[in-house]
Amino acid sequence: MGKQTDKSDLPGYKFDFDHPLGGLRLDDPNCEEPNGSVASVENNSTSRHANVSESMLLLPSRKTMTPVPLEAVRSETRPRAAVVVAHPDDETLWCGGYILAHPEFLWRVVTLCRALDPDRAPKFRQVLQQLGAEGEMADMDDGPDQVPLPIVQVEETIVRVLSGGSYRLILTHGPMGEYTRHRRHEECCQSVVELWRSGVIDTGRLWMFAYEDGGRAYLPRVRDDADRRDMLTDDIWLEKRRLITDFYGYGHDSWEAQSTPREEGFWCFDSVQAAVKRTAFWEQQS
Repeated sequence: MGKQTDKSDLPGYKFDFDHPLGGLRLDDPNCEEPNGSVASVENNSTSRHANVSESMLLLPSRKTMTPVPLEAVRSETRPRAAVVVAHPDDETLWCGGYILAHPEFLWRVVTLCRALDPDRAPKFRQVLQQLGAEGEMADMDDGPDQVPLPIVQVEETIVRVLSGGSYRLILTHGPMGEYTRHRRHEECCQSVVELWRSGVIDTGRLWMFAYEDGGRAYLPRVRDDADRRDMLTDDIWLEKRRLITDFYGYGHDSWEAQSTPREEGFWCFDSVQAAVKRTAFWEQQS
């Protein structure tokens, strides 16, 4: 992230430090924040939650929401959250805004590929520093032929880089990926769901990225059936783009820079059964 400011410089943003997760927000009534709290958000005509108890948190309108400095959050109370993706830059493209806006989590970001990439690996570590996150990379095959990988091998790799522990929330790819087409994204999703189903990884909730590109007809955008949609504020979106262009080094006219979505979308699951059922349905449709 860019230069941090003291929390007193954030007009209209009050954190309740006695609340275990601090200030959170909810855009979709069917996709609560990982602590189960309900927050009102402006510019969302579908939300049925118009108010929130002042004893929980006070939030500004979406247009003024600003990331809270990490030093202003009690690290000893931060719950753990993880992002499991195929490649370095996927964490920024598909959920970077959510990470930037929620430093109340202790983030761990892991990738399946490119650990030995002399270009992408050091850039990934720099991005983690900007996000205030920890992380690890694996080096699974990522050749242009996209040869299918044994799912057991993908699962073992995910378990290794996650390094155990319990998570409040895990975010990962959608079952059909975010664009047409990258097999590693699909294998990552399939493996995370199976690991959750078998009890190998422990998380309270699983969110999947919900994007599509109409079969390459347009740049990736949030799917109509997403459970949750977050429209990023100017400051968060610009910081997200800065990570893509200034740290990952993509040109402003590159596919990556143009595809960096201002609106982020997720499918949200608080039970293994729901995730398995819907994933199976999507696989049948593809």
